[in-house]
Amino acid sequence: MVINERLAKLKTHRVKQKDSKTGIVYVYEAVSYYDKVARYRKYVSRKLIGHIDNVTGEFVANRPWHKKDEIEIDPPFFGAYHVVSHILKATNLLDDLKLISADDYSSIIAVVSYFVFGKATGAMNFDKWMNVNFMENCAGLSSHSVSELFVRLSKINLDAFFTKRFKKVKNVRLLLGSTSISTNLDGRELIEWAKGKDKDPAPQTGLAMILDSKTQWPVWYQELTGNRDVDLIKHIVSETANYKIKILTLCLDEEFYTESNTHALLSESFDFLIGLKPSTNNVAGNLIQEYIKNIVWGLSSEFHPDAHTHSLQVDYPIKLNSKTVDNVTPTETVNLKANMYYSVDRYASESIEFSNSLVELSKHLLDVNPDIRLQKLIEKYYIKTDNGYERKYKAIATAMQYNGFFLVLSSQKLTAKEALDIYGSKEEIEKAFSLVNELDFPTPGEKNAEMLRGKLLCSFLALIIQAEIKTRFRKANILVDQTELETSSKKAYSPRRKETLENVLNEIAMITGKSSKKGKNKHMIASETQNEYLQALGIPIIKDQL
Repeated sequence: MVINERLAKLKTHRVKQKDSKTGIVYVYEAVSYYDKVARYRKYVSRKLIGHIDNVTGEFVANRPWHKKDEIEIDPPFFGAYHVVSHILKATNLLDDLKLISADDYSSIIAVVSYFVFGKATGAMNFDKWMNVNFMENCAGLSSHSVSELFVRLSKINLDAFFTKRFKKVKNVRLLLGSTSISTNLDGRELIEWAKGKDKDPAPQTGLAMILDSKTQWPVWYQELTGNRDVDLIKHIVSETANYKIKILTLCLDEEFYTESNTHALLSESFDFLIGLKPSTNNVAGNLIQEYIKNIVWGLSSEFHPDAHTHSLQVDYPIKLNSKTVDNVTPTETVNLKANMYYSVDRYASESIEFSNSLVELSKHLLDVNPDIRLQKLIEKYYIKTDNGYERKYKAIATAMQYNGFFLVLSSQKLTAKEALDIYGSKEEIEKAFSLVNELDFPTPGEKNAEMLRGKLLCSFLALIIQAEIKTRFRKANILVDQTELETSSKKAYSPRRKETLENVLNEIAMITGKSSKKGKNKHMIASETQNEYLQALGIPIIKDQL
């Protein structure tokens, strides 16, 4: 729900509550809205305004005690800026932003805050989001001026920024993924990482990213061109050689999986993980068909039962050719580890996504001149009869047979859980980068390429902030994490229940502010839950002056 829509749906009403000890019925003025996702009414604020007289049954108002000149601040929400600014200072990222651009760092903070909090609050429009969220030194910042900011950022040399970041790490992981880039009719750039060619016909480009293997923080990124092969990886390794880091693992998507690439990776002694979505004609599908009974019915003891994840690890032999001597080419067999996973949650989400796709496809059955891609999908999943169109249930069953399954090929001796944890960091980055696809800015078509580079930089900074927020919340045992093996009883913070990151960020974003009519004594107002979340982040609870 968009924040300004939520404001429009806020409902003010009176709530009565009886004190069980004294028998007095107190009356509160409550402000709330109905959350369609959670399916219950959430209270933004509640204020005691009086009580019910026991004799007459009439309402008796309290004597006014608060300052009469106190008014709401416009914009009303302070949570996003409060959290992002504190995280930037605590992690020394604020100095890094000034290193990128001393003139634009305030605007960069606003855009980064939007990328971190925009999805959680349902705000798909930057201008509307800025109208209700406080950002320091950003008066008049609009989507048009942000588009110009992206163009300016695209021309900045980031070597000094990356050099400073690499000084804080030693061992890293290199992630390489495919990115679809397209321009819609409004001239906006859309980035969709690892969606697959069958889902998005847009031109493919590449994005490489380096993560700190200890903290999972993004450290470096680069747009990629050319073929996805070992020469590309060698180029990246040489590009980052000056930073004096050790790349522990390559996390690659399925575009890198070819026989020649696999042989070359092993010949160059690269440690790698390759994620494969199973299909009827690939290695992952063949292996899962062979071992499907073991995966479905043999629950791996390495995974906590609450994770709803089954796994199986088997050897996958690869034959390598050595150097030819006297016209003889000796071969050597190397066993990769094939880690197969079946997740109930993944099955549910993929099945729902596929079902929704079929519903959307059915809306185009009667199109006169359907898109070629849509026509192929209609022919694949529908058959025309005298009574109209009917679904091809056998084709649908074949398409859904691998829902919930996933395979990770590993050259390292890792357990199934270790392989999934490492490769999972790549999937988290992919999900976070999808924000760029949903939170966009209008821009003239001729500036698309420049704007894209600036947007990638702000998205990269948002990933750093989000990674730190996740780390702190997980230490405090707040976030729902289905791959978490155990919940330590020694954790300092124990919330009433675990929440998704989106729900927590949405709650924090609703922190409001008030001020005197003269503009002095500005202060924020937070609920008990909001202060608990701030405390878990290591941010002082809201008592201080702005």
